Amino acid sequence: MKMPDPEFASASVQRAWEPPEEVVVPYALAYSPGLQPEDYGVLIRLLLRDPGQPSGMPALSAEFQATGWKMGESRLRGVMSRLQKAGHVSHVRDGYDEKNKRPKWKFMVYRNPANNSAYVSRGTRGAEASSQVSPTLRNPTCRPEQASTHPAISNVCASQADTAISNVSETQTLDSDALETNVCAGQADTLKSNVVPHLQEEVTTSSPNPRSNPTRHDGVGPREEEGVVFDPEETAAAVRLLQVLPDPWTVGRAKAKVLAPGLLEAMADQGWPVITKLDSHTGRLLIQQLTKNPGGIKNYPSILERDRIPNLPLFEVVAGPDAAPSVGPENPCPSHPRLEAAGCPQCAADDEVDRRRRALDAERGIDDASALQALASLLQQAKNPRTPNDRKRDAAARQAAEARRQSAQRAEYLAR
Repeated sequence: MKMPDPEFASASVQRAWEPPEEVVVPYALAYSPGLQPEDYGVLIRLLLRDPGQPSGMPALSAEFQATGWKMGESRLRGVMSRLQKAGHVSHVRDGYDEKNKRPKWKFMVYRNPANNSAYVSRGTRGAEASSQVSPTLRNPTCRPEQASTHPAISNVCASQADTAISNVSETQTLDSDALETNVCAGQADTLKSNVVPHLQEEVTTSSPNPRSNPTRHDGVGPREEEGVVFDPEETAAAVRLLQVLPDPWTVGRAKAKVLAPGLLEAMADQGWPVITKLDSHTGRLLIQQLTKNPGGIKNYPSILERDRIPNLPLFEVVAGPDAAPSVGPENPCPSHPRLEAAGCPQCAADDEVDRRRRALDAERGIDDASALQALASLLQQAKNPRTPNDRKRDAAARQAAEARRQSAQRAEYLAR
């Protein structure tokens, strides 16, 4: 490498992107209790896809069928659902379709569930979650004397066949005599080494520590159990809305957190606007749908959970067929949140009114100082309430003025 020392020292090292060519299946994945054999095939095919080339569900189903798989869209839906529960797939919001007035969604695929933040933060079912995220690849049924700490030992027990396939590069080819199989009694060692003339396409390291505590058991809604991730601001807005419903529909904080994902799901499916961008009119429509017909109800939170939220009607039915979801401005005006801050017409109108007021005050000789002084005088009078004597004096003055008026009228009449 002919390079001057300063250039070599200042150069940076970056991992080049390469299309995936292999998938490493750890023990926790191979023995996942919730996955079916076809789930592994779909997961492996998804992990081997180019990350920069996303595909729609119909195209993905057609691709599988073109290779001889019996994989229609309904069957693929079931596979994706099981992969979500196992932590290998997350379902997240992917913007908003202005044409169809509906949210857009996408599936994110993970080899290691520990990298799926939605799955980890969900704290899924104790032991199952820990087995998915755990980096331990050793068979727990092996006897202690059969275990070894050498990285090349297969550690497979009596009732299992070691079918691991190791793909290594030419520069990393190992002598087969250096590999200890440590196979239990009655087992055939089928460890194979497949040498390919390429650099290693995937580093098989895994993080032993998930991003957060996987054993946390918070109340989660049905949509969260399927791996759907909503924006934290949307979730917080839904929780608050459920807590400020008119009495007796108001629910507590814990129950609101359980109901919030279901409400967001129903709103997205039924074409309602994003909850963080509801205007006052659309917000009232939503509350009316959740709290209508209260007669004869005893358990209001239960009715919300079992009926009102799952059966939320279409937005176009509630607001009218020609009504489009009301989406708030991206940069709202601080004084008028429903309008854009740039070129806010209401602010311009307020400025024009203020300009005309100042011009009129100038014509009449009124300035801001005198107006403030008059206002201060009125406030001072309000601070000093009138006494009974003040009211008596005012009444006497009014009576005297009335007597003078009547006397003037009589004098005018007699003069005729």
